[in-house]
Amino acid sequence: MDIVISEEVKKATTNCRKKFCCLSDDCEKICKVKECINNVVYFIACRKGGDCPYKMSFGNGYVCNCPVRKDLYKKYKI
Repeated sequence: MDIVISEEVKKATTNCRKKFCCLSDDCEKICKVKECINNVVYFIACRKGGDCPYKMSFGNGYVCNCPVRKDLYKKYKI
């Protein structure tokens, strides 16, 4: 599958520490979206060692605010 993320979305992802590795290789390296509410709130299951500036604690879990991650889920459900 060819994954296409717009330059606008990439530019909005200013805090990516991993050089957009989620867009290379395979998508097994990213946190899994467990639930998405209104394409706004993305609850995730985090990978071990997943220190990320876009990951925020919420109750007993985490939400993701990464523009690229959100776009991946919106477009490809991955």
